[in-house]
Amino acid sequence: MMKKVSQYKVNFTNKLLSLSILLISDIVFLSAGYYLSNNRNYKVLLYSLYFIIPITLLTLYNYLNYIKVNYLAKLAINLESDEIIYSDKYKHKSIHIKEVEKIIVVSTWDSNGFNHKMPWFDFHYCKIIFKKEKPLIITSLLIRNIPKELDKLGLEYEKKFNWFMALIKKEDIRNQIQSKLL
Repeated sequence: MMKKVSQYKVNFTNKLLSLSILLISDIVFLSAGYYLSNNRNYKVLLYSLYFIIPITLLTLYNYLNYIKVNYLAKLAINLESDEIIYSDKYKHKSIHIKEVEKIIVVSTWDSNGFNHKMPWFDFHYCKIIFKKEKPLIITSLLIRNIPKELDKLGLEYEKKFNWFMALIKKEDIRNQIQSKLL
């Protein structure tokens, strides 16, 4: 039997899981660089740092944007009343599912397979576009595996893939923050 109400919130576990692969990969690359450079050839260590620093900075930038978009957010999808209820520190919004024009899921590779080999593979988000309201951004910090949950709820969506990282567009971040303050 399918659940009639699905509830989600940004929690410490989702935040930690999103950063854990970054920390693990940093430790692995630094350890490998240090091990390979123990014969006093520190070029390998420097090359590993050239890889780690940009990846870490990009991933942290993406992580902070995801937190900014869904800070203290809660989401409930009620299939009995056909409602999407979104609330955060500033606003409580209830929108009928029939008002949804389309849902776009942006991820790297295929999030249904949930391939965790690099730190940025864990980040994905969905943009819910409404007929009359401003779009709503839901990140993987709020719903851990968005495509899987949308499939469970029977909601149709369009997939878009980014080869490198699922970065949220600046105007989408700005719109999400502005809609919280209005």
